[in-house]
Amino acid sequence: MRPGNRFQFGQDVTRAIADAKREWQTGNRLGYLRRHEGHELANIVRRGPGSTLWECQVGNAHAGDSSPAGRRRLVVWEDSGQLKRFFFTGDHYQVGSWYEITDG
Repeated sequence: MRPGNRFQFGQDVTRAIADAKREWQTGNRLGYLRRHEGHELANIVRRGPGSTLWECQVGNAHAGDSSPAGRRRLVVWEDSGQLKRFFFTGDHYQVGSWYEITDG
C-alpha cells in the first residue's frame, strides 16, 4: 500500500474526509457512510469486535464508469470507537489501487 497526502487526490477527497468525520461524530452511520465489505484492506487492518470499515463514494461517476456511484472510494477504519486510518482509491475495481492517507 502506498502512502498519500489528502491534498494530492483533489478537493473532493479532502471534502469526503471532512464529511466522513462529521457523520461519524454525529453517529449518523446510515447516510453518507456505509459498511465496507470489500476484502482489499483485509491484510492492512485488524478486523474483529469493535472494528469496522466504513466506505463513502468520492465525487461523481465519470464517463465509462460501470456504476452510477463511480469508482472513487474513501474507506475509514474505526477501531474501539476511534477513527484510526483513512484509505483512498481512484478505482476500487483495480487491484493495488489503494493509498493510505497519512494526514487524514
